[in-house]
Amino acid sequence: MGVYMVSESYLKPKGDKAQAGMRLLPIQTICHWDQKESKEQKLALLRDNSDSMILVLNEYQTVEIYR
Repeated sequence: MGVYMVSESYLKPKGDKAQAGMRLLPIQTICHWDQKESKEQKLALLRDNSDSMILVLNEYQTVEIYR
């Protein structure tokens, strides 16, 4: 739940509604991505929710941000 909580909003892989995060980062996220057949539908849900960038993390993928 880490990146979900700091995001503006997120969509669980099997979800059909964007959930609100703490809005610490101006991004929307989908994690544990492994459902290719519904990818465009899921992205459309987030695009309709906000104009913020969408971060998609595939299964077992991590992101490191340094300052």
